[in-house]
Amino acid sequence: MCKFYGWTLDQVLALPVDDFEYFWAAITVLEAREMLNLMAVGDYSNMKQSGRDKLFKQLSDEAYPSSLKPVRQMATNELAKILGG
Repeated sequence: MCKFYGWTLDQVLALPVDDFEYFWAAITVLEAREMLNLMAVGDYSNMKQSGRDKLFKQLSDEAYPSSLKPVRQMATNELAKILGG
């Protein structure tokens, strides 16, 4: 767990039991997702174009969640129009 999250042993030992179990279970989920992605990427050359597009979108969405995607800056006149000015 220390190696996976980059924590010290003291940090892990200081976790409440519920948090420890949550983070421990998350490792299994993350590793399983990584393996599925590696398997899909390994089969990429044998996929139809629609499958490739779906895989690319899925991996892009996971890599760049909407909360981290850059937002287009608005021009001043666009903002004024939204604000009713």
